[in-house]
Amino acid sequence: MTRSAGKPIFICRTTRRDPYFNLALEQTLLDHPDLPPLVLLWQNDPAVVVGRHQSVAQELDPELARSLGIAIVRRPTGGGAVYHDSGNVNYSFILNADDTSCLTDGTFSGTLAYALSKMGLPACLSARNDLLVTGPDGSRRKICGTAEMERNGRLLHHGCLLFDTDLETLTRILTPSAEKLASHGIDSVRSRVTNIRPLLPRDMTTEAFISALQSALSDVLEATILPQDEPGVDLREPEQHRQKLASEAWIYRR
Repeated sequence: MTRSAGKPIFICRTTRRDPYFNLALEQTLLDHPDLPPLVLLWQNDPAVVVGRHQSVAQELDPELARSLGIAIVRRPTGGGAVYHDSGNVNYSFILNADDTSCLTDGTFSGTLAYALSKMGLPACLSARNDLLVTGPDGSRRKICGTAEMERNGRLLHHGCLLFDTDLETLTRILTPSAEKLASHGIDSVRSRVTNIRPLLPRDMTTEAFISALQSALSDVLEATILPQDEPGVDLREPEQHRQKLASEAWIYRR
């Protein structure tokens, strides 16, 4: 796979775990057409993140989430509900729509798949652009879901990698309908997903995985790694977006 010549691209890890802040930071970066292409790596405290058009009540158990201290979050992009915790590693590509030549073969998921292969984890893409691997039982399992949006000529593409996620809690908290599961040809959420950690050639912590992923993406994209928490905007700037994203009116579409 090759990276076409294009604008320089940068990678930055942020260390804040507030899910509302992290989604607000994405939106802030999306509002800056003057910024170069950026890959953001980040994690959230436990949260269920539903897609822009989903019903909270249909995708998760809100009472269980509250009792477990799990935040309920709605993102501005579409797609399905996902569970985040400290074993989950999230990434965001944020760039102008005409800058995708900086990607490996011009695709976001292809770039991630190639980076993971350099780490010893062969991954492939589903028809929905989910990242899949071969699980311990030989079946294809999902390790990452993706979503994206475009606004004013800027693109946001993001995904959540299941590295060492608590799959038991994920299964309890996400409650898609039987019809939705059947449309994917599966019996349960748990039967569809797996973690990356046990599939790697050597064991590593989540922290080590983030560092290795950052290095692999840097190699694949010929990207410059920025200092932590310095993505190119003042980190006070996302507060306006955060207030909206944390409001019940936005989360519950009231």
